[in-house]
Amino acid sequence: MKPDLPRKSLLDNDLLRRKIADLLAKRSFGRFLLVGIANTIFGFSFFPILHLATQDSLSFDAALVISYVVCSTVSFLTHRLITFQSQGVLGSELARYGVLAVVTYGLNRLLLWLLADMLPIPLLATQMLIAAGLLVLTYLGLGRMVFALTGVAAPPAAEVPPSAAKAARLDTAASKAPLPDIDRRY
Repeated sequence: MKPDLPRKSLLDNDLLRRKIADLLAKRSFGRFLLVGIANTIFGFSFFPILHLATQDSLSFDAALVISYVVCSTVSFLTHRLITFQSQGVLGSELARYGVLAVVTYGLNRLLLWLLADMLPIPLLATQMLIAAGLLVLTYLGLGRMVFALTGVAAPPAAEVPPSAAKAARLDTAASKAPLPDIDRRY
């Protein structure tokens, strides 16, 4: 009979914590999540607040243009400075970002025009659904078109904390060691 060993939860596992820390340090994934969440909250709230604040004095077309300009500027700056820490040429990155923003704006405007009268839901709810769908397009465009072409889309290797680098070396060494035969220990 085998003795009952205490069970650890998945989060108590040191290996899992080390792998997560390594992923966050190497891939700037943590920064992308934080910036993405902040930009999403800002983007999802700016259009409705602007639309509700201006009511009849500003059409939803004008509110959408203003919203896109403000939110796109904030998004470009935060992703450039925080997520990708890009040191590429500002003008060329901004131009590529502008193309991405125009494409997503055009799709948003077209879908809003098509769906506003077709769906039996309020205009703001329709815009929220469209914006959620365009997040995927924006993510792919940022990573593959705007910042990836500069060759500095990923943060430098010096950003990897020593503890994460050591954990990665330990994980590699541990994966090459043979596993003990459990039946022989008891």
